[in-house]
Amino acid sequence: MMDQLSYERIEVLLNDTLEDPEKSFCFIAAGTGTGKTQALMTYCKMHEKAVYLNVPLSVLKSSKSIITSILESLDVLTFESQMHHLFNKLAFVLREKQVSLLVIDNFQEIGNPKLRNDFLEMVSFLSNETHVKFVFAGTQMPQMTQSIERRSKIQNVV
Repeated sequence: MMDQLSYERIEVLLNDTLEDPEKSFCFIAAGTGTGKTQALMTYCKMHEKAVYLNVPLSVLKSSKSIITSILESLDVLTFESQMHHLFNKLAFVLREKQVSLLVIDNFQEIGNPKLRNDFLEMVSFLSNETHVKFVFAGTQMPQMTQSIERRSKIQNVV
């Protein structure tokens, strides 16, 4: 039987991530049915500066489509087409809305390793610019560069 991820366990992990100035990312890997998604959604509902996002598989084709999806989850429509404009818009919105934590669930769905690494490098830069912490949750732990791993808390429950 797999471990269950209780709300309390998620809350401790995410609060530790928020309080640790050395960490920008938290990766949570847990099997289907462990309560991961429900606990993350509950955390975001109870903390107004935390945003939950379950990116649909259909938008996981490029960093641009992922950023557009994040903006839409923040109730921002954009018609920007150039990547640097989208990035700047997202950074502005995150600061304006004072988002402290952005949770991206089902991260394993970004199956293309190059896209996943490009996206992680982009959010690394975004985290430096905005001081937003990112949580990536899914059923598998992604391969990551040493620079990303160094700035991450990792909870592997699989």
